[in-house]
Amino acid sequence: MLNFPSFTFHFLFVLDLTILFLAPSRHFVSVLTYLTMQNERGDNVDLYVPRKCSYTSRLIEAKDHGSIQINVAQVDPATGIYSGESTAFALAGYIRNKSEGDMALTVLVQENDTSMAAAAADTAM
Repeated sequence: MLNFPSFTFHFLFVLDLTILFLAPSRHFVSVLTYLTMQNERGDNVDLYVPRKCSYTSRLIEAKDHGSIQINVAQVDPATGIYSGESTAFALAGYIRNKSEGDMALTVLVQENDTSMAAAAADTAM
């Protein structure tokens, strides 16, 4: 029996230089699957993926409880109706602590609007 912090695995054995064990889901899994933080399909299953501030490009730490993420809706410029899509903006607690969160969000939305308008103009031509 092999004890990891949150799992107990039975039937540990070596097969062709690959260590296999019986996982809690009752099928054999390679130890390398758990060491690389990927599931059987190869998808990334990290517990924490850090974000970056959209305004300053600073890394938002895990303990930054002042940080926010706002989804801004994309609106059709001709009709003014919500298109069903949104753009996510992350603001670090550092910006909000300096009372610049409102200005930062305004700048980000204006930049996004100009890039979306330029993209729409390119596809219309």
